[in-house]
Amino acid sequence: MVVAIQEVCAQCHCTVCFSFKYLDRYLLYSMIRSKISLSPPIPKVFILRPDTYLICISKEEEAKILMANERLVELKAFVDFLRDRIGFDFNVDKFDHRIALQKYVFIAKQLGWSNIYPYNIYARGPYSPDLANDYYALNKTDLGDMDYRKSLPSFETDRAYEIFSKKSVAWLEVAATIISIALNNNGRMSNEDAVSFALARTKELKSKYSPSFIDGVCYSLKRFNLIA
Repeated sequence: MVVAIQEVCAQCHCTVCFSFKYLDRYLLYSMIRSKISLSPPIPKVFILRPDTYLICISKEEEAKILMANERLVELKAFVDFLRDRIGFDFNVDKFDHRIALQKYVFIAKQLGWSNIYPYNIYARGPYSPDLANDYYALNKTDLGDMDYRKSLPSFETDRAYEIFSKKSVAWLEVAATIISIALNNNGRMSNEDAVSFALARTKELKSKYSPSFIDGVCYSLKRFNLIA
């Protein structure tokens, strides 16, 4: 977690300096280098103690850092939910785990977790580079166990359990692809036509899976009210 304290910087006499205490040094640098475009760049970074840094930044940059940290907290809570309720113990070093987490998070957006990860369609279905950055940062940061009921108060955990339980990576990939295409076309055609188009398009994009398997995934999504 981040603790921000406004104070006058003894080194540069700047009145817009904040002391940020992080549980892990990597989190600080990953946020600065990967998540935040600083303009102008940070002029100085001072190490005051082994666990504390003094950074000269603006209020806007401070808000971005706090938002990035809140995203990590929510992601950690969601990962803990997957471990405790679904039996999915995320390992960032496993390719299939990374694919699965991408799809879990995407589908969770339809289940009350209003995460702000932007997604695009890639070879393995919806993919968010921002989410990838976050789960790599999370792997380097010890936030402890999270109470996902408090950290994700609107997330429908029981419904998510019913949907995610015993689902393969292939199911998650196909399901997320159908949902993504249907959502992207809802405003241009009726819900029924959007679903039909999403199903046909998914069969084209996911030709390595049988049409009957994709039909079965689509049927499940309708039963779970994830698509119209």
